Amino acid sequence: MEEILFITVAFVLGYIFLRFGLPPLLGYLAGGFLLSAFNYSSSPALDQLAHVGVIFLLFTLGLKIRLKNFLQPEVAVSGLLQIAISVVVLSGFFFVIGISAGFSMSQTILLAILLGVASTVVAAKGLEDKGELDSYHGRLAIGILVMEDIILIGILAFTGLKAPSPWALTLLLLPLLKPVAVWLLRSIKDAELLMLYGIFMALVGSYLFDTVHLSAELGAFCFGVLHAGEEKSDEMTEKLWGLREAFLIGFFLKIGLTGTPVWQDLFYASALVLFLPFRAGVFFTILTGFRLRARTAFLTATSLASFSEFALITGAVAISAGLLPESLLITIATTVALSFLVGAPVNKKANFIYNRLQHFLERFERKKARSDAEPSSIGIANFIVVGMGRTGTAAYDYLSKSGKKVVGFDTDPGVLEKHRAQKRRILYGDASSTTLWENLDIDELQGVVVAIREETAKLNIIETLRKRGFVGAVSAVTESEAQSAILKAAGVNTLFNPLVQAGTELAERVVMSRLPVNQE
Repeated sequence: MEEILFITVAFVLGYIFLRFGLPPLLGYLAGGFLLSAFNYSSSPALDQLAHVGVIFLLFTLGLKIRLKNFLQPEVAVSGLLQIAISVVVLSGFFFVIGISAGFSMSQTILLAILLGVASTVVAAKGLEDKGELDSYHGRLAIGILVMEDIILIGILAFTGLKAPSPWALTLLLLPLLKPVAVWLLRSIKDAELLMLYGIFMALVGSYLFDTVHLSAELGAFCFGVLHAGEEKSDEMTEKLWGLREAFLIGFFLKIGLTGTPVWQDLFYASALVLFLPFRAGVFFTILTGFRLRARTAFLTATSLASFSEFALITGAVAISAGLLPESLLITIATTVALSFLVGAPVNKKANFIYNRLQHFLERFERKKARSDAEPSSIGIANFIVVGMGRTGTAAYDYLSKSGKKVVGFDTDPGVLEKHRAQKRRILYGDASSTTLWENLDIDELQGVVVAIREETAKLNIIETLRKRGFVGAVSAVTESEAQSAILKAAGVNTLFNPLVQAGTELAERVVMSRLPVNQE
């Protein structure tokens, strides 16, 4: 019966935190702290739930691994260099505030590494809410986060209490299974079976590694990597997402149930949060050093301005293995929670903050060519298509075949490369960048097709162009009546709802078709 109470408290507090624009997992942690104050402790069922949640988290993270993403110097160097600087600075900071009193040097370094990485939850959620997950800085932030998470996964691999079995060497043959895994993944056509396959592979990987006395979490990650790079791996990730998040509720509840923060924990957490602006500044400095624009560097850096929930997961495993004192678990949990309280609002307001600091931050830009440089001219084009997915590509081809001079905008390097190979004229253009639409030469512009999903980015384009006096036609994709009303008020001429339009056309074809009547 305790589990029912645990879930009820988690739901209530998660809902309250969400209503205030904060990550629900803060509510789950707070729920655990509250229950602990009333002398509740974790149960075997909750422990198992928490363990499976971490297994699914590592498996889905493995599915996202793209080697080419980590070969980009701005991703690999930024992630590694930032952690190195953070370890040095945090180690000294721990000494100043007294958090590492009585620790060995290795324990201090391990704690510094745990708190040297940023939160995937806060960054991904903030970017998604702003419609910037597919932007250049969004992809850069996620790449750095995955790089940092891999470092923590490496720590997990060495936290087992037992020496690896000699049979562990057989796991070096694991890459030979990739062709079989890929074939099996591609052969699955049913959505539910695809989800079940993901669950099966995650649990099998964790079991095999645990059997040879290696980290079960590392096993789940490695089996995820076996399927990385496949189109269906993204679909499998989506299928497992809700299940993973549900199980992870158990993990955050379990952490909260280990004890209630005392004043010392709150002091350490408050002091460590002061480190976050420094880390954001380090990221900004490194990224501008790679000749990225100040806007890209700033928005990426602010996305990474929270301590990682993964540090909590890795820290819990390290503490259970005796690598860190048990008393640190509540301190780490409190620190991560407080950083979310600070980081989530900053992430949400990042564009507003940048606009206020733009002239100051642009002083740090390198003036050479940049991979994220915004165009100031569209050349001889008269029409712009923003977002070169399937809808945008169809719009581009129609305008081109109609004799119009058209240019496409997108932020995905892979999309840019693909369309350029097919002789389409595509430029890097971030729909959410106000400076792009403020500085773009629109004297010859006649029409704009907005073929992206993110409402905030759509509004940014339309409102900025209309404020500049653009009177040409603007067409946009919409997904709901409420969104349609907002876009019309902003100045859209025509709207297209793919689902509604498809239903209408299907009905029209049924009415207009003349089917042959069977004659006997």
